[in-house]
Amino acid sequence: MAQQVYGMIENIYDRTVRKFYQGKLDRATAISVILRQLSVARHVDQRLVGKGYNILALLSFEVGNYTEALDYFQKAQIAFNDVDHMEGVASTLTHIGEVFRELGNYDEAIYHYQQARLIAEAHDEEYQVVFALSNEGGANLERGDIDTAILLMELAMMRLQGMHKWHPDIQHRLIPEVLGNLGHAYAQQRDFDQAWAYVERALLAAEQNGDLHSMGKVHQSMMKISLLDERPTDEVFDHFQKAAYYMYQINAVAELGHLFNAAAQLWEREGDMDNALSAYEEAARYFTDAELNHAAREIREKLVLYQS
Repeated sequence: MAQQVYGMIENIYDRTVRKFYQGKLDRATAISVILRQLSVARHVDQRLVGKGYNILALLSFEVGNYTEALDYFQKAQIAFNDVDHMEGVASTLTHIGEVFRELGNYDEAIYHYQQARLIAEAHDEEYQVVFALSNEGGANLERGDIDTAILLMELAMMRLQGMHKWHPDIQHRLIPEVLGNLGHAYAQQRDFDQAWAYVERALLAAEQNGDLHSMGKVHQSMMKISLLDERPTDEVFDHFQKAAYYMYQINAVAELGHLFNAAAQLWEREGDMDNALSAYEEAARYFTDAELNHAAREIREKLVLYQS
């Protein structure tokens, strides 16, 4: 009986997250569903408690509420540690790294990714190894260490292809993310043939799964690659509009802030200061609940410059 209840709660968790990222469930409803299941999970298994807190943390993360996200992740860690559930511990460490990465603290982010990978390697948790490698590669990409980023993400893809145990998040999130980041990394090295080949594979993977968040992230990568490749402005903005459309569907506030920040920089480059100012103002609006976000600080500095 307990095993049946465990399976039922886990299925509801997974279905709720999938529907949220496909734009079929709003954030408030998703939170309500998870909280109801969490109240039952406390009487069933601490692993389910940890997973429930991790989902609540991710839902907070998506709207830029990093303090609340960290609080939920820490509760998840306590639940997983109570029952020595090392897959959960590794997963949560990687998610905590994502918060620090979003705040611009790359050293702390990479430390958490590396700790997650060590634990996952020691307990033969292949998916968590790949998950940590992918994120560590992304953090290195963002801080400008392109060679390390490519090495880590190529290793993630190699490990992913060699996995003998499938994980439901692989197609949903990991494949589009790794391929999209690889595309952006190769674009930074001016290898645009490789860049476009990777990002087009990423978009196909995201579209096949109908995952709006992944599709938005891939178009965001395509926007960055288009800029680096000096593609026509209309093409760049086409990717911006598609990315924004998908992120609007799931109310991914932090992602929208980053998108409008990138659009503002493009208008700035084109010499269109009126649209640049409007985009910076829009970006700042999305970062209202993310006061500590490094991008938000940079945006506010731009607004002071343009409004003075």
